[in-house]
This record gives sequence, structure tokens and C-alpha cells, in this order.
Amino acid sequence: KPDGSLFRYNLVPRNEGFVLCPQCGCSAPKRDFQRGPKHKRLRPFMRNMDCTYTNLRDWGAGQHGIAYGHEFRSFCLVVRPKQPPDKVESLMFALQKGMCRVLELDASDIGVSRRWLNQRTDPSAKVEIILYDRTPGGAGFVEEGKTRWNEVLAAAIDICQTTPGHVCEMACYDCLKDFGNQSYHDKLDRQSVLRFFGVGS
Repeated sequence: KPDGSLFRYNLVPRNEGFVLCPQCGCSAPKRDFQRGPKHKRLRPFMRNMDCTYTNLRDWGAGQHGIAYGHEFRSFCLVVRPKQPPDKVESLMFALQKGMCRVLELDASDIGVSRRWLNQRTDPSAKVEIILYDRTPGGAGFVEEGKTRWNEVLAAAIDICQTTPGHVCEMACYDCLKDFGNQSYHDKLDRQSVLRFFGVGS
């Protein structure tokens, strides 16, 4: 998709959302916000940092908190596996890293996400993996990756296989882990990728 549209949103862990002050713009995760007679402004007003507006918790979104979102347009490559992977997070980062290796790119150049499908959309796949150019508007990286898809798959498998010096049990910084996917580290398992492709480690 040369004109893919991605919508990312943040509700913080446990999906509790944020509180927001409509007067000064101060925002904080709902779970961390201490209700009281005042909170700190983002910048001073008449040399005063204290804001006296107290209704942050209930403003705008009732008891559910506020989600912050951003729409991002770029080249997107939508991958729908024929069979659902055991651990989709492992597969999606293996494909991302495989594409970056083939195209000689940094991991920050290609983004990756996933989208769950309902049974009416596709009864077998259950999930789509979306690779996208992180450059706003797209640089065409994933388009080139699509034309070299067999190389991308081979690189993804190679990244997950045991090599001299790389003998981790689940995942490490030599295979699936990197700074950008820290929130997924406990879910990553290179062996699940190898099982998905039907190859040994």
C-alpha cells in the first residue's frame, strides 16, 4: 500500500489512559496522578507554577481516561500468514530484522506492528503483520522488501538460528531483541519463528 494509514494510540499499561488539565495542558498517566487541590503547570503563569484546576480525572473521558493518538501515512506492506503463528511478536520482529538485513537498513528505518482479524475477515490467519517505512510519506523501503521477499524470509530464519557465539534459549540482542522493542522482550522466542517456518535451530 503506497498510501497506507496507520493509527497509533497510547492508553498506558493496563489501558487506564491519561488525565488532562484543560486549563494548563498538564497531563499524566491516570494511575500516577495524585488528586489534590493543585498540580504543576507545564510552564509558569504570572511566575506561578501551581494550577488550581482540580477536575482532571473526570474531564473529557469520564472514568476511562484519555488516549493519545497519531495518524501516520507511509508505505505499508501487509503480511497475512496462512496459519496463525505461536508468538506473533517473535515473527513480526524476525521479519522486520530480516528486511533490514536484506536492504542494509537500520532497525529504526522499518516499523512493524500487528492487527488482529476477526473470523469474518479471515478464518485462518487471525492476524496481520504490518511492515512500514518510518519515514513520513514513505521512502519505498517496504516496496523493495516485497520484491525481495524470499530473501527477507531467508534472513529472518537465519537471524533466529543458532550460530557460533549465538546460543540464547529464547531471544537476545544478537537475534530478536533491540532497544526499540523492549516492551516485547518477555514475549520473544526465536524458536517459535523456526517452528513457524518448519526449520531446526
